[in-house]
Amino acid sequence: MAPLKRCTYLQLGSFLLIIIALFFVIRYIPFTNMIARNRLPKPFWEPLEADLAQTRQVRRIQNLLHAKERSVKQELMNYPWPSGMNSSWVIPKYGGNPIRAMILTTWRSGSTFLGDVLKSHPATYYHYEPLIHFGIHQIRSGPKAHRAQETLEKLLKCNYSNLDAYFTYAQKHHETFAHNERVWNSCQRGKEQSCWNPQFWGSMCKLFPFQVIKTVRVRANLIERFLEQSKSLNLRILLLVRDPRGTMQSRTHRVWCPGNPDCEDPAMLCSDLVNDYKTAQHLTKRYPDSFRVIRYEDFAANPEVHSKEILKFVGFQSHAKIDEFLKSHTNANIGGVSSTFRDSKTAPYHWKKDLSFDVIQTIQGKCQDALNLWGYRTYANESQLLNLHSVMPFVLK
Repeated sequence: MAPLKRCTYLQLGSFLLIIIALFFVIRYIPFTNMIARNRLPKPFWEPLEADLAQTRQVRRIQNLLHAKERSVKQELMNYPWPSGMNSSWVIPKYGGNPIRAMILTTWRSGSTFLGDVLKSHPATYYHYEPLIHFGIHQIRSGPKAHRAQETLEKLLKCNYSNLDAYFTYAQKHHETFAHNERVWNSCQRGKEQSCWNPQFWGSMCKLFPFQVIKTVRVRANLIERFLEQSKSLNLRILLLVRDPRGTMQSRTHRVWCPGNPDCEDPAMLCSDLVNDYKTAQHLTKRYPDSFRVIRYEDFAANPEVHSKEILKFVGFQSHAKIDEFLKSHTNANIGGVSSTFRDSKTAPYHWKKDLSFDVIQTIQGKCQDALNLWGYRTYANESQLLNLHSVMPFVLK
């Protein structure tokens, strides 16, 4: 019996040594690497890893949404709601219908400044250039027009699904989302994967009671479909117009303009201005409560007064945040050509000094109808340019 016992003890000892060795192997060698590299087939492991990453992202997005919901509520504290109204009426997450505003114009016409005025309003979600992925083109008709209208309508309803081209562009050009700081900062300014998640943006959008959309690529003839829904969308549209001489001067500073006829040809710009005028005549008569025109020069001459008028038109309330923005952005020129820190009273007229009179005459020759319709003076000589104001009284007839 003794030899048998010794054998049993030896077997038991060997077994224990194997168990201890396995423990240290499992303890000190990353188990996940063993599975991924050596033990289990990839079709088993990779879905588990993907599911885990997706679960983490979903949880992260949920945390960001909860934080932003609290932030929006904080911004709305003491907000001067009209009598009988509260935030739940206008926040989509709670079944409300947000107050929406659309700025429609063309490149270098003052829309960045006006858009920044409106987004300085509390709890405002900003759709900046949602058609930016269409390139340096004006969209007037055809298949592009249909796609552009669909994109705008989806975003007005906080629907970011099936916008692959938009997100692909945004990943390479962060300015697409960077102007919407309230959301962009939440996802670490593009560093988090949630920044490129359509569900993240759609859910964020539904937390905001005020929404602003600014576009410089569609012409006025394409927006009537939105005005037809203006009551259900709670939408107001503002057409922003600028003297084409000022627009063309401002475009000369942009590297993306040369080589693109819709941008560098004043004849194309002024043809659009004429067509926009005719469309505006129709839209103003048919939708007087939902559509309005303003010239950039008029707005810049007295931004405080005109901001109050625009806020009232779109359904936003006057607020100290907007007053602070105007005080800090309208009294001095700071930054480059895209900066919105400008002396608002002189900014619209840099073209009078920066363009040669020959260039001014060339633009006037291609833009006579547009200048006349929109109330801009033409100049016969340099003496008139120095002594006569370029902006005349204007009423859309």
